[in-house]
Amino acid sequence: MGDQTHVSTRVMGTHGYAAPEYVMTGHLTAKSDVYGFGVVLLELLIGRRVMDKGKLGPERNLVEWARPLLNHKKKLIKILDPKMEGQFSPRSALKVAHLAYLCLSENPKGRPLMSQVVECLETIQVKDINQEEALLLQGSRHGVGTVNEVPRKSPRTTTRKRNPNRSESYKDGCKQRNEPGKGRSQSEPPTKVHLSEPSTSEAEDKVENVAEVSSKRIT
Repeated sequence: MGDQTHVSTRVMGTHGYAAPEYVMTGHLTAKSDVYGFGVVLLELLIGRRVMDKGKLGPERNLVEWARPLLNHKKKLIKILDPKMEGQFSPRSALKVAHLAYLCLSENPKGRPLMSQVVECLETIQVKDINQEEALLLQGSRHGVGTVNEVPRKSPRTTTRKRNPNRSESYKDGCKQRNEPGKGRSQSEPPTKVHLSEPSTSEAEDKVENVAEVSSKRIT
């Protein structure tokens, strides 16, 4: 407040969350809180604690290990918390990671103000909501409905209804055709018509008749 830019106190707080200049000098500023928020934001992104004694090498300190990877998209996707898979857009994740990178700057002057951090996060959230609504709107235009939506019937498909007022004679005729012994069954072969040849006696009579007719004409 006023000309006072910092407060000198005894170094306190959880190891890993305190800003490096605060640990070295004991000078507490508003930018020190921004650094602490950056650590929490990094924990949310990676899904690990800031200090993990179960890890070996540089991975024991989350800030030292993950901060150089926050501005590389391909490397960032590999170290993000797998529990968040499918719940965010890569573009939004990269913006949040870049914000955490700025908050974790070793130089206090390179860190943004807390008001700027809040404004940045709200902007990312609004864009994600608008993008989700646009996808839902686009899906509804292309006929992609929700789970509870009743599917519409195609206008081309028509269902044929049975007429309940059929005549009794029509029904009786159907019954008679289906009774055994009446009509021709499907397995019965169709009747073939054969042209019968005249017998020998009939042929001789025809020849005699022709001879008599011819003899009468001659006489």
